[in-house]
This record gives sequence, structure tokens and C-alpha cells, in this order.
Amino acid sequence: MMPQRELAVGRAHRLLIPGWRLEDEDDATACLVPARDVAGINDNAYVGKQDTDITYFSIVFDEPQVFCANGLPVESFSPTDEAMRAVPKDVRDSLREAFPDLSPKFADYPAPRYKMREQVSYTPDFA
Repeated sequence: MMPQRELAVGRAHRLLIPGWRLEDEDDATACLVPARDVAGINDNAYVGKQDTDITYFSIVFDEPQVFCANGLPVESFSPTDEAMRAVPKDVRDSLREAFPDLSPKFADYPAPRYKMREQVSYTPDFA
């Protein structure tokens, strides 16, 4: 599973991976996996080490969603307490304004519909 065009995501950004590509997972169970766990499988999927500033563009919905970015299924931004501590106050305020039901606690944001996995063993198409 590779994007159709070049795509940069954060190390912790989760990708939707079919279970049959993951060791110790049911074939029919798709899982959200951090990008860092599938990076390094070839020269086109890697963890960058640039010392440059990065601007992230996130899409947020009233509940977690998976959508395709350049053909790669990725998760939408989930404004959980942990995630919101990492963003500037003006962004938090904007989200509260756009999604008033999230106020005052981001902890009430719904959980993703997919199983979340960490440190997986991933099998790419070409293995």
C-alpha cells in the first residue's frame, strides 16, 4: 500500500492497513497503524530526518474518519486531550468554535471505529 503520488505524513499519523498485511492480525480486521511502523520498507517509505520546519494540514470531523490522501487511507485528526496539548492555543480555540460539542473537554471525542495497533510487523505488496 503506497500512495499514488508523493505524500508526507507525521511519524505518529495513522494509516489504515488491512489485517492480512499485519503479522498476528485477523485477515479481515483493518487496523490504524502509525506511519513510523510501516516506514523503512523501501526507499519510498521512510522516516525523514530533515531539520526544516514543517507545516501540517489536518482534517477534523465531528467523529474519527478514514479518507484517502493520494490514494493512501489515512486517519483524520482526532482532537484528543493528548493531541490538543501539542497544538497552539489559537488552534484549540478554533476547534472549540467549530465543534462546540467538544467543549470543554476534548476527552469526549469518540474513539476510532478501527482497531489501533502499535509496533506491527508489516508485509508490503512486493515482499
